[in-house]
Amino acid sequence: MTHLKDARTSRLAVYPRMQKWFPEILWMGQSHPQFALTFDDGPHPIDTLQLLEVLDRHQVKATFFWLGEHLEKNAALVQQAALAGHQLALHGWTHLPYPLLSLKQLEQDLSQTRQLLSDISGIALEDLKDVRPPYGAVVPATLRSLKHWGYRTVLVSSIPLHWIQSVQTTVKQVMQHARGGMILDLHEGQPTGPRVARITDALLPELKAREFDFVTVDEMWQGQDSGLVVR
Repeated sequence: MTHLKDARTSRLAVYPRMQKWFPEILWMGQSHPQFALTFDDGPHPIDTLQLLEVLDRHQVKATFFWLGEHLEKNAALVQQAALAGHQLALHGWTHLPYPLLSLKQLEQDLSQTRQLLSDISGIALEDLKDVRPPYGAVVPATLRSLKHWGYRTVLVSSIPLHWIQSVQTTVKQVMQHARGGMILDLHEGQPTGPRVARITDALLPELKAREFDFVTVDEMWQGQDSGLVVR
């Protein structure tokens, strides 16, 4: 158990170095006490609706990285999230790893997702620029192309395996390693494990007790540009 804790601590410590070495990727913010709550794989008819209710009750803004293939059938939820002031971002058209797609196919998939998300949400195309590659799978050619197409690549600094463990275990795991600048990644539509809204509802009071300032990914990028430093 001690070795496992040491490994987790060591892994968290590497993110500031990764951010320095690969500034074109957002691994974590540079401003304490910023904390970004993000969700992948939606929109989902149950999870998105419940998450919007939980986030509204806690008065927290989050960032949703969504799949294009889910947008039209959940258009009302997309509009609800946009009206609530959450940041909407891209995960791809499907959940295929980007390196498995040709660059032409990847560009087409992202463009199609971006256009549809803009049409449904009313958000301008130029404001839909953050992309999280599924599984965090990127290669140099992918990164160069994303930048060339005008996108910003966003990864994570914390991703608990909440689909195979209890709410309590996930909350404990997140809180053990919570720090300013963290980008937490949770997932919608998981076939196993507790609903992500339940986890979020249990987690937010714990994070608020640490006096974190909840921000969107876009706000974290702004912190990068201003040169703020993690404390």
